[in-house]
Amino acid sequence: MGFIMKRKLFSKIILILFVSYSLLATACSDDDSSSASITLSVSSDSITMHKTGVRAASDITATGLESLQYYIRDIKLCQDLTIDGTGYSNTSGLYSLFSKTDAPDYNTFGAVDARSTTDGYIDFMDSTSLGSLTNTVNLDATNIGSYNYALTDWLQPIKVKGSIAVDGTTIYTHDGTVALSSSYYTTTSSTALTTSPSELAIAQLNNGGTWFRLLKPLEITQDDIDNNTQFKMLLVFNPDGFLFGWNNNDYTGTNNKIIDSNNNGFYIAFLDASPIAYRDGQTVYCESYTYTVVDAGNSLNFNARLEIYYVNEDSDNIYAATIRHLVNSSNTVPASSLKIFTVEDSSSILTFKASDDTAIVDNFTRLEIVSQTGTAVVAYYAGSTVTTKSVTYTFSSRYMVGN
Repeated sequence: MGFIMKRKLFSKIILILFVSYSLLATACSDDDSSSASITLSVSSDSITMHKTGVRAASDITATGLESLQYYIRDIKLCQDLTIDGTGYSNTSGLYSLFSKTDAPDYNTFGAVDARSTTDGYIDFMDSTSLGSLTNTVNLDATNIGSYNYALTDWLQPIKVKGSIAVDGTTIYTHDGTVALSSSYYTTTSSTALTTSPSELAIAQLNNGGTWFRLLKPLEITQDDIDNNTQFKMLLVFNPDGFLFGWNNNDYTGTNNKIIDSNNNGFYIAFLDASPIAYRDGQTVYCESYTYTVVDAGNSLNFNARLEIYYVNEDSDNIYAATIRHLVNSSNTVPASSLKIFTVEDSSSILTFKASDDTAIVDNFTRLEIVSQTGTAVVAYYAGSTVTTKSVTYTFSSRYMVGN
């Protein structure tokens, strides 16, 4: 541990889960205001207002997602691990930021249990609910190291409420019977999903957590312990486009889903977030780029959004990036996207890569002015095969997400 003037000092990590329609206030413990700290925030950032960096809750409802509830068991920093798709194993160098010590047993808690309780569930569309994840933890010399991942573990049943328009018809979430088939869960509703209004439905995920890669690792040094460095950590989640589905279409994809007997359904994706660890006094911004992929040979036509998070005061400033494929006016199910693991910079020409070194977005240049366009080569799944295509992308927005 670091000692200055014979006084025992602790660094602290402040966990603030920040959903980007509203910036939650940073909470610091009052036991030692001079201690170093890391602030973790989770943000649900759906087209955040460009000038203020704050988005109104009423704006988010336009995405169709009204409620997205996870029972978060813990959130940790991790130095190293073995990746298995969205899952992970063989973790080392763990440091807990948040832990629900009285969480139910992961192996026995199911859909019936989820329906009977609200305790422990965090609604990512509600800033008050997210505030319960705010936490402060101390650091000492045993925490010195390079942290490359943020890990989030949850119970498999989640709760979702929302509606979306598909081919001119609006479909609504409804609860139903949850069953496991071919390693994925399906909620089958006896109520037609074309029936208004939407209801809170149970959807069960086939995995109880995931990893988020810090493109710029969080480096905690002895100097940070000695000098009471104040860190912050954001986990930024954009709900825009999270919910998508199909109408009167026999979709047979092997995913967790909510369906009815009339070939209507919702695809339930895993929570995806961008982790940004930075120092107090720095400012985090997001650049959002969009493009469209039309691949007639594979019957694919979808939009995509690439979000780049950077720290304004750091010249080596790309800290996180997330890509999501979105439904467009063609109303076809988007191709599965790959998860960004690293970014390579060669004379300002960027390549975003997956954990297996596949180039997800290649020959990409960040732009200066909103509405400017560029060209890049992007990768996506066509069935089980990774396919590439040249696209024109547009710089759609830039806004502040944290300071």
